Amino acid sequence: MDFNKAAENDFRDAELEELRAYCDHIKLEYHPNMNADTLRKKLTAAMGEYRELSGDEPGQPLVVPSQQAEIRALVGLNLKPTGRWEGRRRRITLHRSLSHDNTSRPQFFAWGRLHVYVPFGVECSVPYPIFNILKDTTGQKLERKRTVDDEGRIFYRDVWIPSQRFMYADHGDDPDTVRLPESEIDRIARLHRLTDGFAGFSERQYRAICTTLRLSVPAVSGIVGMRGAIEARCGIANSPVDLSTPERTVAA
Repeated sequence: MDFNKAAENDFRDAELEELRAYCDHIKLEYHPNMNADTLRKKLTAAMGEYRELSGDEPGQPLVVPSQQAEIRALVGLNLKPTGRWEGRRRRITLHRSLSHDNTSRPQFFAWGRLHVYVPFGVECSVPYPIFNILKDTTGQKLERKRTVDDEGRIFYRDVWIPSQRFMYADHGDDPDTVRLPESEIDRIARLHRLTDGFAGFSERQYRAICTTLRLSVPAVSGIVGMRGAIEARCGIANSPVDLSTPERTVAA
């Protein structure tokens, strides 16, 4: 199996079993029912993303770091809010509270175009962005409390009390996806580790990562400024560069 040669030709001459073997070779997940055309497109898209980050040009032999299979698998995952999620998932059981009606209708959550309906009272696996939405609904709210002093005088005071919009049980990461990244930030942090801090990356490669992370870095900052912003966003190091506002999540 010559993976590099097949990749240079966009896998056009590969048969179904060969395409499945190529997916397994780079640890690219796929459904057993996918046909050859679908697998070919999936592999081509994965290699296109890899070339964008690695700097390799189509038609040239692929030159990758020592952990090539793990890196290819990372860049081939869809972690965007586009309606399809290929990252880590979390197992939860959503409980019905007094604020919910008694119908069997599931609870709707959305992260961009990724829409999920979670049933009540059933342990299920949800994408990590949806789990983050659930965590974000936990906090505090300000309420006015009626108080009577020793002399019978009534007065009111504002107090913060715990508040949780959705009650749920957290069962931990889905065992089938525990090795996958939970976000783009997690993916880039892993890429940083696998490539020894983006060793040898060009300015174009840094720009591609900044675009993925929605970072706005002045052109005059160069590679040093972009690397600092990337490392700051991924929690690897501090950086004075201002970071853009993360994408909002919504829950119905």
